[in-house]
This record gives sequence, structure tokens and C-alpha cells, in this order.
Amino acid sequence: MKQEGGQPLCLPLYRGIGFHRGSTGLPWATDSSNVGLLFDKYLDAWSPDPQAQCRLEGQQKELFLKAIRRRLAASRSETQRRLDTHLARHKELVRSVGGRLLFAQTAERLVSGLGNGHPLEVGLVWHRTLGVPYLPGSTVKGVVRSWADEWGALGKPDVARLFGDLETTGAGLLCFFDALPTRVPELEIDVVNPHYGAYYQAPRKNPPADYLSPVPVKFLTVAPGTEFCFAVALRPGAALVPGEDPRTLREALETGVRLLAQALTFIGAGAKTAVGYGTFEGPKAQSRPGAAPDPQPGEPSGAVDPRWLPLLKLQQSGLGAGDGDAAQRPNRPARGGPR
Repeated sequence: MKQEGGQPLCLPLYRGIGFHRGSTGLPWATDSSNVGLLFDKYLDAWSPDPQAQCRLEGQQKELFLKAIRRRLAASRSETQRRLDTHLARHKELVRSVGGRLLFAQTAERLVSGLGNGHPLEVGLVWHRTLGVPYLPGSTVKGVVRSWADEWGALGKPDVARLFGDLETTGAGLLCFFDALPTRVPELEIDVVNPHYGAYYQAPRKNPPADYLSPVPVKFLTVAPGTEFCFAVALRPGAALVPGEDPRTLREALETGVRLLAQALTFIGAGAKTAVGYGTFEGPKAQSRPGAAPDPQPGEPSGAVDPRWLPLLKLQQSGLGAGDGDAAQRPNRPARGGPR
């Protein structure tokens, strides 16, 4: 491929991949609908000069994020077909191992993977083959364990038995699967506006003073109202302690489902949960014939440390822990209004 003037255009593309520039100057592989791959690998910062530095300046970052949103919308039909096929296999796998499915909708914006390395400074976790944002199973397990342990929903021995430890128990009884959206999600662009960037970069040279200029950093989020499919199962090979009631394993699984519903409702998943991101509403476990009614996540069990109850009530009323920080709070209208 050559640019004007006959000089070769140096791009890190595989041979045979189609290439064109759209109205924003973004290079896309014309035969790919995996938007996650485009976000991670096809950043429009390549110069014809092989010695030039790869970086985006000014409004190019926002143009890139908007192009990602448009591309996901344009490929929605094909992406949804892949997602439906994968979810059908995923649900069958969970059922075959005796696991439980739980469905919940994002109450606020969701972002996961901000710390991932990316030229835009902030990343996003994309499923490598499906091309949609998702929550890895390790993230889901970490959220539920944090709720059970740090927020006092379970005692220490029960936490170690369900989630495992490095000292005595080893692997825990519960296995958490990747959480996938049931429909191709809408993406929204959000912004974080740090005022003391120079201080964070060189705190010994730059005090955190008001004369420092804020530097807006924009990033992609999953829009509120997106339904995710969560799954919990017993670890393959999980065995009873000699003398235990056989119903103990089933009770452990039901406890895991209850803790998952509570954790998603009260503390949320992903990044920036302290300022309201990542919370879910209406977690509902898929019913099974003969199963007892699922516990309501809005009613924490009596095992929750009573010191946390005032904070939980504040969070239910819409007052997050970070509501006093206007610079970090997501800019959104009241729930139920236009977004």
C-alpha cells in the first residue's frame, strides 16, 4: 500500500487485511466486526514515517471512542448472533454441572479494565472472541469475596471454605463464570477530570495546588440498563468433609448465589464503584423446579456486620460514598429520566 507521493505506507497490519480510512481518518479492517479487537489493536495513530511516535493528540481520542461506538452499533446484528450462540452453550454448561444462573441489569454505568495498558491511558475489558465488554470470572469472584469478607457478610471460616485461601483450605467450593451481556450493549463516553496530574506524576516537585490545570480524560463505559448473565457452580471435585451432611454442598451453592446478588446490588463490580459506577438492580436467579424462593438482595442476611447497615441504607436511597466529590461523580440525570 502506498500513500500520495509513492512512498510506502507503514502500518502494523497483517498481509491481506482490507484497509480504508473513514471520515474520521480511522483505519479499520473492513472484514472484521470484532470491535474489541479494533479497540485494542487498530488505534489510528500510525504515521507514514516509521520513526514517528505512535500517539493520539487533542480531539483524536474522542473521535476514536465515537468511532468505536458507531462500529459496535453497525455490527450489532452479527455480534448478537455470535453472543446468542455463545450464551446458549454457556447456559448449557452451567446447567450440566449443576450451577445456577443469575441475571441483573446495570443500574448505573459500568466500566472494567481502566488500568489495562492502552494508548488512550484508560482501557476497557473486551471479550476476545465475541467483541463485547464483559466481566471476567476472576473479577466476579473478587467482588463477591470482598462482600463476604471485608463487608462482613460471612465469618472468616466460611469465607475460606467457599472462596479458598493459601494457608489451610486451598481451593474453595465455589466457581464463578465470566459475566456476559445478554444483548450487545450500548456504549457511553464518560470523563474523569484530574486536577493535580502534575502532582501525581512528580509529587516531590509539584505540590497539589489550585493553579494546576485539569486534564480531562475520556473513556468508554457500558450504559445503564444492560442485562448481564452471571453464573455460579460448585468447583469440580469439591468434596464433603467426613461426617458432613450431603446437603451442605447445595447450601454452599445457594449461599454463593445469595452473596452474588447482594454484592452486585450494594457494592457493584468493576472500576470506580466508590462513586456509583458498576451497581446492578433486580438480580434474579433463574428458578429451578422444587427450589425454594431466592432471597431478596435488598434484604441482607443477619450475618452482615451491623456497622455497615447505615451505609447500605444510604446507598439504597441514592447517596453513594463519593457523592461529595463533584469532580469524580458521573454526570447523569436522575434515574428514570432521559440520558
